[in-house]
Amino acid sequence: DKHADSIITKAEQLLNTKPDSALAVLDDIRESKEDWPRSQQMRYELVYAQAQNKAYVNFTTDSIVLSLVDYYGRHGNANEQMMANYMAGCAYRDLEDALSALKYLNLAVDAVDESDEDCDLNTLMRVYSQMGGLYQRVAAFENERIADSNAERLAWQICDTLSALRLMWAQACCLYDSRNQSQAIMILDSIDMFTRKNGMREQTKILYPMRIDYHLDIKDVKGADSLLREYEYKMGIRPDSPDEEIYDIAHFYRKGRYDLLIQSPNSAIQMFQRYLRLIENRSF
Repeated sequence: DKHADSIITKAEQLLNTKPDSALAVLDDIRESKEDWPRSQQMRYELVYAQAQNKAYVNFTTDSIVLSLVDYYGRHGNANEQMMANYMAGCAYRDLEDALSALKYLNLAVDAVDESDEDCDLNTLMRVYSQMGGLYQRVAAFENERIADSNAERLAWQICDTLSALRLMWAQACCLYDSRNQSQAIMILDSIDMFTRKNGMREQTKILYPMRIDYHLDIKDVKGADSLLREYEYKMGIRPDSPDEEIYDIAHFYRKGRYDLLIQSPNSAIQMFQRYLRLIENRSF
């Protein structure tokens, strides 16, 4: 079906920029799918699964993705096999089955040869990133760090700087959670240095909370005070800022800890009370 083929191609072109639109154009031709050859049906379902995943529409069943794994396992090239297994991993992620998700994500990695010039490194990077997120769920910190490290390496390789920095930050979070705080701070400091050198000011906001916590933990008053002031400036937080404008409400918990450190208990109580009020007024 040449008309359907052109629609599927159009949906593929929309995947990275307008996945909702990709879903819409694919839905328009779904009723005629039964008249297509098997290869075209499978291509349609593979692109649909990708659009669904990119549009943050949760998978509610594994039936379609398993048929994709079976079909492309027999008829697809390496990249198609990787994508089919990647979609299966994402489906089981949404179905809260971490073990099955990791099984198919590992199969996705095994399907390709990274050194092959035709290897889809962008998708492989996302596979590793998903693995890191799943390992985080089960507190497998070392496996999480390895997966994120592989994803970061590929991000630099394909010149995706923002993803590489995000993955470095994820590794720092992993190290911090596993009680390797000093190593985590070294990574955050290196990200900070890189972003400042390259004028990427907006990318540094997420670096502050963990670094502030660290300086509070080691009772470094000067370092904590400097970072708190910088963070408030970047986030636009003022003493008279209304609660509805505060995005990072945990900032007031950190402020309370700082006030305790400088022996200002009354101010600390006010900060902790404000933090508690914000928690009560918001649903998580």
